[in-house]
Amino acid sequence: MWMPRNQLVSAFTTSGLIDATGEKFAFIGPVWTPSYGTKSIRKVGFRFGTVVKAGGSALTVSLQDVDTANGPPYRPDETQDQTVAIANANAAFVSNTWIQTGNLSADRSVAFGEMLAIVVEFDGGGRLGADSVIINAQAASVFQHGAGVVLKTGGTWALLNVNNNVVLEFSDGTIGGLLDGWTYSGLGTANINTGSTPDEVALEFQVPWQCQVDAAWVGVSAAAAADYQIVLYDSDGNTPFTNGTITVDANQQFSTSALPNLRLFGGVIQLEANTTYRLALKPTTATNIAYYYGDVNTASYLGPLDGIASFLFTSRTDAGAWAAATTTRRPFMGLRFVGFHDTGGGAHFFGG
Repeated sequence: MWMPRNQLVSAFTTSGLIDATGEKFAFIGPVWTPSYGTKSIRKVGFRFGTVVKAGGSALTVSLQDVDTANGPPYRPDETQDQTVAIANANAAFVSNTWIQTGNLSADRSVAFGEMLAIVVEFDGGGRLGADSVIINAQAASVFQHGAGVVLKTGGTWALLNVNNNVVLEFSDGTIGGLLDGWTYSGLGTANINTGSTPDEVALEFQVPWQCQVDAAWVGVSAAAAADYQIVLYDSDGNTPFTNGTITVDANQQFSTSALPNLRLFGGVIQLEANTTYRLALKPTTATNIAYYYGDVNTASYLGPLDGIASFLFTSRTDAGAWAAATTTRRPFMGLRFVGFHDTGGGAHFFGG
């Protein structure tokens, strides 16, 4: 089991364009709640791409049932159950900005796993002037499992080859989302090499169970001369695990593009519960390596993402102290978990 799974996306999609009265954009999927129980949605959040304001249009965001009479592709039933307005003057209704709506017209009770549609469209006044709005989503992923985005243009619903990027805020202040979706407000990249500051970046993480890992992935773009190491450090942050250092000759990558590079450790490595570890990307030459990461508006927005909310970004220089983890950033790298301790049965590991 990869966690977070081996995907890397360096840009949001721009395919979610509405630029005519009656066009609609919808995030759809099973609801994920942090307690795995019933919650009440009070607000939603998502990210705008390019916004053109020429005529003063406003938007309506609504929660809707998923149609059981028509499809596929899946689609909203087009009955606005709970709504919230986004005024043209809203300071967050601008290009490349995350927006968290105000309160919906009423809270909506949802069960864990319930199918839900979050729909964005021009309000009852329609599209004014030459206004247009792009709602960002996650670029195509091999891990799309029944959760995604549909767009209605010309009176027809069409499936976009993208995944959700939406947050659900519940009445108790906790945060949820849709299965396999993202909650990122920004995507970024930076270069490191043996002479940069920092010169090592890492996924700092804890897991809630004793477990075993045997492989790692890092999301990089590295030229043939940019050799590097993938290092899994023990809890002191300085000592690599036995078999925990993978030396990568960049000539042996499958691509220099921004893609995940998957490698096996020298053997299985055991991790302990509730212990801080770091999976690091460490350049071994002065040639730049680009690494990638995602940012969220608030630390709690990491909760719905694939993986665990304690998977965070950190860095250091010249093998010094690791910086305090950035609680709103996650680097695109992860591990393959092959065994989990069966606490009810002694020291037996299962999985693989």
